[in-house]
Amino acid sequence: MLRIDASPSRMDNGNGTVTDNLTGLVWLQDAGCLGSELWSDGLASVSQLASGACGLNDGSAVGDWRMPNLVELESLIDASAASPALSANHPFANVGGGVYWSSTSYYGGVAGSSKAWAIRMSDGRYMNDVNANIKASSMNAVWAVKDSGSAGGVQLQATGFYVPYAEGDDGGVQAGVPLIFPRFIDRGDGTITDTMTGLVWLKQGDCVRGQWSDALDSVNALASGQCGLTDGSTAGQWRMPNRAELLSLADRAQTNMAQYFDYTYVNKDGTIFQAPIFTNYIETEHYWTSTTDASDTREAWTVYSCDFGVYDVPKTAVGYTLAVR
Repeated sequence: MLRIDASPSRMDNGNGTVTDNLTGLVWLQDAGCLGSELWSDGLASVSQLASGACGLNDGSAVGDWRMPNLVELESLIDASAASPALSANHPFANVGGGVYWSSTSYYGGVAGSSKAWAIRMSDGRYMNDVNANIKASSMNAVWAVKDSGSAGGVQLQATGFYVPYAEGDDGGVQAGVPLIFPRFIDRGDGTITDTMTGLVWLKQGDCVRGQWSDALDSVNALASGQCGLTDGSTAGQWRMPNRAELLSLADRAQTNMAQYFDYTYVNKDGTIFQAPIFTNYIETEHYWTSTTDASDTREAWTVYSCDFGVYDVPKTAVGYTLAVR
């Protein structure tokens, strides 16, 4: 899922729905109709949605609609916009600037039963650090999505989450292209290839660190002979990943992304099941993206290495970055 802005692809169907021709998803046009609810109540409300409610005259029936998973909800975000973080002239109605639920639980097997991922629509920030995504107590807005029955230009990847906690949640539905295993190929030259996206990543996760602008400069100057690279790359071929690119690495079934990326998994007989993907991918750090926060251009979007949430951080802060090409 490599997408930041695809506003021209969204089409008002004139029946209470909006089709995103890029992803093939159909969205409820009235983003405020279902109101704010607890997570489980929101899942239930969406599952009961049908033509005749919320301005729908599309012929949809009970069971057609679902709460979007985190990748699907993220696909709405236009990182160049704010208040809301949707493209200019979008065809939706009553989009609030508050927090919207996704159907993706937070951490498989750790806190998944108590929290779910949610996104603040005013700026596109992920919510996990202010008690805004507790399933049993947080009242967040609810949106609805369904499949159009035809593929879009981009096929969104699945979140990777597979543990069901409630009817219609991400763990049960598992919408999207399933994640590949083995997914990452170590090229033996200081780079790894992600077979889901085709992107090539710098393997060394702790080589580039600094303030946002300095980190950008360092990545732009990166070349073979630096940071463990022997790939023949030259300055200008590498870049700091944008928000969508860095998020594309996510596997929401993993309990700790830093450990997952930099850990050797072994079989019972001691043979290696999965070697480390990155080298020295630092835990509990914000990794820079090249995407500026449109609501405050003094800040940039980062992905936190312990939960892979998207958080805005001042550009003057010091952080790590991965490099991609």
